[in-house]
Formats: sequence, structure tokens, C-alpha cells
Amino acid sequence: MELMGLLALAFGFGLLHALDADHVLAVTGLSSMKDNSSVKSTTFSLRWALGHGLSILLIGSLVVFFGMAIPYQFSSLAEELVGFMLLGIGILVITDLVRQRNTLYMHKHDQWPVHVHLQTSKTFNPLHKHRHGAVMVGLLHGAAGSAPLLALLPVTQLDSSVVAMSYLLLFCLGVLLSMLVVGGVLGSVCQRLGHISMWLPTLLRSLVAILSIGMGLYLISLGAS
Repeated sequence: MELMGLLALAFGFGLLHALDADHVLAVTGLSSMKDNSSVKSTTFSLRWALGHGLSILLIGSLVVFFGMAIPYQFSSLAEELVGFMLLGIGILVITDLVRQRNTLYMHKHDQWPVHVHLQTSKTFNPLHKHRHGAVMVGLLHGAAGSAPLLALLPVTQLDSSVVAMSYLLLFCLGVLLSMLVVGGVLGSVCQRLGHISMWLPTLLRSLVAILSIGMGLYLISLGAS
């Protein structure tokens, strides 16, 4: 029972860890620069979670099998890099919004009266051409924030390497499932907002960009202090 409780705790920690503000902002900012759909957002969240899990398992394996300690400077540097990454994501989102050329046009369906649509031209976005961008962001997140505390620190207290790796795997599974839910909800919300008003998705993206820049500057200031 004690073992099952420990593993359940690892899974629960993973579920909560995925909801860290910097994680949600990064995934929201990146996925908002693609077509707003639950499938696209969920796919982006999946890639982020895979990168995050790979980072946790890699660092955890070094701790479990080789007894390596995680230097504080390493986690601190990773946290500062996350800050720069969030700052960059926020700037990219704003740049993408500014580059959009929005035009109104009249449109009519067979069963609906004439109504107005907002046509948005596709603009160049560097993240569109880097399909593994979310994976790389997840890799960085796996080495920063509360991940070392919730996932890596507990395994140093375990005598069995099998139990330790099981703990890490369940933690990563919790992160994965939680982030998939976040991605699905995000895509659904964006779609619904677009049906309510043509401007609401743009307002949401603007808010995400501002929050991302703010969080990025905050993390950078912590690293510099």
C-alpha cells in the first residue's frame, strides 16, 4: 500500500505540475499561432509533454543510476532560459498579430442570411516551420521550475531503481494527461470565442502575449538577482 500511495502521489504531482503558469503560457502562446482547433492545440500539447518527459527521464536516469546531483546553478540557468523563451513567445505572438491583414467580406450560406466574415491572411511565422519547437520548449521546462523538486528530488530518497523510474514515469504520465486536457480545452475555447465574435480570439492571443512577456521578464529578473 505504501508503494501504491507513492506512485499515486507521483501521478498526482505530474497532473498539478503541468498546470504551472509558465507551462500553460508557453503552450497557449505557441499553439495560438496555429489554426485554432482542439486537434492542433492537443497535438502541440502532446509534443510539449513528450519533450518535458524526455528531459525528466534523462536527468532522472543520471540521478538514479549514476548518483549524480543536480547543481542549483543548472536549474537556475534553465529557469532563466525559460524566461527568455516566454519573452520570445510573447513577442512572436504580438508580431504575428501585427502582421495579420484582416479584411471584412460579405458571405451567404444557403440557409443563412447575408453576414460578415473576417478573412485573415496567412502570415509568415517561424514556429510554423519548426514542428519540433514544442518538444524543445518541453525539454527546457523539464529541467526548470518545480520539476526537479516534485520529480527528481523524491527519487534520490528511494532505494530501488525500479521504483524510482516508475515514480518518474508516472509523474511524466500525469503531466502528459493534464497537458492534453489543457490543449483540448484551449482549442475548444478558441473555437467558441471565434463563433461569438471575430475579435475575441485576437483579444485572447493579445492577453496571452502580454502575460507571457510579463512572466518571462519576471523569471529573467529572478535569475539576474
